[in-house]
Amino acid sequence: MERLKLQLNWPIDEVKPEELRIWLLKHINQKGEPLRWSITSISPDPINPRIRLLKVEGVVVQSKSL
Repeated sequence: MERLKLQLNWPIDEVKPEELRIWLLKHINQKGEPLRWSITSISPDPINPRIRLLKVEGVVVQSKSL
């Protein structure tokens, strides 16, 4: 198991709120199988108003193939 900390740029025009969970899991799965995760912060991008900055924390299980 490994602790996970991600900072992601959420393009709000491309990824609707109802699609956000699937979009996040695609990013988390790149690091391992998610055991537990949560969005710990959402803030506007200071440069681009169509982007939200997300902080995601969790725990992933590392597979031997990663």
